[in-house]
Amino acid sequence: MQARHYAQALQEALRGKTAAEQGKVVTAFVARVKAHKHEKLLPGILSTLRRGTSKRGEESLVVARQKDVVRARKEAGTNVGAIINPNLIGGWQHQKDGVLTDTSYKRSLVELYRNITK
Repeated sequence: MQARHYAQALQEALRGKTAAEQGKVVTAFVARVKAHKHEKLLPGILSTLRRGTSKRGEESLVVARQKDVVRARKEAGTNVGAIINPNLIGGWQHQKDGVLTDTSYKRSLVELYRNITK
């Protein structure tokens, strides 16, 4: 099973729940993942949830800094609310209809690292 499948399942389970109920759901979810010996997927599940598990019709914009929001919206051609994620270092990520447009510095640096270490 892939981390994104777990992330989608958790997101569905949390939808419409109060904060107290969400805590119980997350605790049970983590126990279930560990029972299936998939605890190595937990960081990937968290990463997927932070990025967002976009479905058809849903749209998200993630930027590195608050000052990047206006430029990112203009370049992505959207007006959705932006999520600040300092792990991107710079740039932005736009996800719509399951398509990710990634202009983040993090992606560029990871690609550079992979090419150098081949």
